Amino acid sequence: MQVKNTQVQEMVILPNPPSRPAFGRVDAGVLSAANEPHAIDWVMQDGSGTVVSFRINTPEEGTVQSIFTIHDMAGNLVNTARNDDLAAGIPGGLPNCDITFY
Repeated sequence: MQVKNTQVQEMVILPNPPSRPAFGRVDAGVLSAANEPHAIDWVMQDGSGTVVSFRINTPEEGTVQSIFTIHDMAGNLVNTARNDDLAAGIPGGLPNCDITFY
């Protein structure tokens, strides 16, 4: 995963090693580019699923766009999701926040 921002960001992918897919929280094949603050708890409770968590530096006001893509080992696009206002789903809003995708 690549986060394009003004500073280098640490990204945490949980669990490591990866677990089996989870279908109890979202429908199969659905990818969301939206913050899900309960995602880490879900993975620990369910013993399945994957979380990508990172911190972004954001402007004092405005919107933050996110595009989340998944590629296979050969580099082929498997799935993609877009969110034109990521900040709208962040508790406390902008600036500087932790984002968690499930």
